[in-house]
Formats: sequence, C-alpha cells, structure tokens
Amino acid sequence: MRKKNYKGAKVSKRVVAKCEGVCRTYDAIQYAYANLLSETEEVKSFQVNVLLQGLEEGAYTSDFVITKADGNLMVRECVSRKHLTKPMTTKLLDVSRNYWKSHGVSDWGIVIEEGCRHMNKADMRKGMLLKIKIAAKKKSVEEDICIVAIVC
Repeated sequence: MRKKNYKGAKVSKRVVAKCEGVCRTYDAIQYAYANLLSETEEVKSFQVNVLLQGLEEGAYTSDFVITKADGNLMVRECVSRKHLTKPMTTKLLDVSRNYWKSHGVSDWGIVIEEGCRHMNKADMRKGMLLKIKIAAKKKSVEEDICIVAIVC
C-alpha cells in the first residue's frame, strides 16, 4: 500500500503478461510478485497500484488487485518484513483490508520477501495462512491472512 503519486523510489515501468496497462512497480517485492502472477494459471489478470477511493486517511493505492480465473478478486499488499511491526504500516494494512472487505473481497493478503525464520522454504513458496493479530479500533482481532513470501 502506497500513497497516491508515490515518489520515494525509482519506478520500473514494463509490459507484463496479464497486467492491465503498464506494470509500474516500486520495489523488488512488487517486481517479483508481478512476474509470479503473470506465470500463474489461476490468475486471469491483475492491476497494480489501484486507488482506494474515499479513504479518511488520504489517497492510497493497493499494490495488486487480481482477477482469478473463476472471476473472483483477491488483493495483495507488498510489505518489507522490517516494516511489518511499524504502527503506520499496521494501520495502513488494516485500512486496506477493511476497504476491500467492505467491497466484498475476502481474499486479502500480504506479500513479503523470503527469509522469514518461522516458515520453511516449501511453505514460503506456496504461501501460508497464519493467524496474526491486527489492531482494529482499540481491540485485537484474530483473522486468517494469506502471507506469501517471495524471492526478490
């Protein structure tokens, strides 16, 4: 999840199979995940940096909105592991999750770089459902969140 018109890093612009329009990625995690999506049979198409309209927090975008072969949507936010514990990152991920949930998308998850010491390599390649606590309105809520670890 990034601020609209993010200018903090060099953007990579390229044409990627299954991506609607030019694929603009801002880091190695996004770049690698776009490649993975373009090669995945279950993915029909995807969009990058999709604007979340009407947020109180400001103008932000979701990293990937993916249309699966069955027509259902899934959303993935790319986050560096070192940022997962930062309060602002947690808040923005929660905002994204709630935004997409209110729009009928239940398949929401995050993509991190490979190397998490709590997962083995097989689990990291296929993705893994983990229970994580998300701060939501002064209370903690436990939900299943898809976490995909990718080699960058």
